[in-house]
Amino acid sequence: LERGPNKALGKLEVSRTLFLLGRYDGTAPYFDGAESDDSVAVAGYRGDLATIATDSVLREFDQARGARRAAYLRQFWGSRDRIELRPEGERLREHYRRLFYARKNFQLTALSRHYDIVERFRSGSRDFDDRGVIYIRHGEPTTRASYAAPNLEPNESWRYSRPEGDLLFHFVAREDVQDFKLVESLFDVLGFSNTIALRADRVSADPIAEQLMLSREQLSPIYQRLRAAGGAGTGRYQTEERSLGQASIALGTTTDSYQLTFPSELKVKSEVLAVGHDSAGSLVQVVYAIAGSSLEPVTVTRGYLYSVRVRFVATDRTGKVVAALDTTRHFVAPAPVPDRENLVGRVALNVPPGMYEYRLAIQQGEETGVVLPRDTVRIGQPTAESLALSDLVLGSRSTNLLWRRTSADTVSFNPLRTYRRSQDMDLYYEVEGLSEGTPYTVRIAVRKYGGGGGLFKKIFGGGSAAISLKFEEQGAFPVGSSQRSLKLEGLKPGSYVMEVVVDDGNGRTDRRAQPFQIADE
Repeated sequence: LERGPNKALGKLEVSRTLFLLGRYDGTAPYFDGAESDDSVAVAGYRGDLATIATDSVLREFDQARGARRAAYLRQFWGSRDRIELRPEGERLREHYRRLFYARKNFQLTALSRHYDIVERFRSGSRDFDDRGVIYIRHGEPTTRASYAAPNLEPNESWRYSRPEGDLLFHFVAREDVQDFKLVESLFDVLGFSNTIALRADRVSADPIAEQLMLSREQLSPIYQRLRAAGGAGTGRYQTEERSLGQASIALGTTTDSYQLTFPSELKVKSEVLAVGHDSAGSLVQVVYAIAGSSLEPVTVTRGYLYSVRVRFVATDRTGKVVAALDTTRHFVAPAPVPDRENLVGRVALNVPPGMYEYRLAIQQGEETGVVLPRDTVRIGQPTAESLALSDLVLGSRSTNLLWRRTSADTVSFNPLRTYRRSQDMDLYYEVEGLSEGTPYTVRIAVRKYGGGGGLFKKIFGGGSAAISLKFEEQGAFPVGSSQRSLKLEGLKPGSYVMEVVVDDGNGRTDRRAQPFQIADE
């Protein structure tokens, strides 16, 4: 920076070094250097970005100049922080740590790569083997495993734990012991002909295959099932194992991630409900119940302090962040929350109308938390041709989790979704898209739920209802609300689904469903 003619390249190198040291102050020189149009510096930024960026991202990067390039990179890395529920700057810092690790451990030494018939994935990378490709995109795996034996090619398997389903990758190095390539199945380590032969017999009958499966039992239960399967089940489980590998490669080589994790798991029941409005627009309610057995209070002068951090992000179908929340609430209790009771809370945020994927993390204290599986939320968007029903709020006054929607209207929640037959269930919903005073029909049904199939496939229009109601209501503009109480005394313990259908008699209809449990008294 002091002596060289290329300040931008110097700033990029300073930022790389600071990130490698685990420091956040590398962001300032990184974005400062990105404003320069020096061709050597721009090539450095582009090369670092290309290890995870799509072709469309690289085209947009190439079209940006000066300050617009720096702004584009800020948006690129900032959206990843929000999607991964992390503070600003963490994803960028982690990217450079991964790059350094991959250059040290997964660097290619040969320019020409030769592929076996089972090595279907082609990364196109001239710098890293396939382990490096996955590592740069997803970081340190949760678990690694390998198995060494005479005449067996070097091999590794990596598992990444994910709330919505683990990723499992298998690598083998055939001609070059430093060039590990992705394969779809663990058994591809044995070569094409041996893999085909295994499909006709029990895999546990092959001693090498048996040892390979033993070495991978910690990665996935599929290998325990394969070892125990008889001849009839071998083919089915091998197909399932290969499908898992194919799906992992398809997702793992086209996306990147920085999974938020916690040393200790928090026991949480939660709901994300699209219901409610304020002056800024539509609301999403995030409600939760944290088991007292997993809470760790801090002793303060007024009693016991519980600090709960809630992180939420919603993205559209293109991956763009449309709403995000990162907030901490502090609860003070005169006595610790008993193990068999729960700490409950609610936060709300504005989300525009539409269908979105969301992620939710709830944390208590410094090291205890949970990241919930990805899910979707639909915020009603009525048009002249449609009306929109909100999510259903099933509540109970006994949970002591209330939302004062107006000075005269209180809505109760129950994130545990469990009720006793002696309790009354509160039901609240909203309807949009109707003119003031427009009549519409409401049908409410409670049905027994169980078995396979999708939620809506199993309930709407099928099976007898344990509770069934039909009545007329009057629309309100712009949003109408309805609240009523239901008796549960006629329901036996088990799983149920509440369904509500609204119909204005002119072909416009909408429906929602919400599962719940009836517990033994």
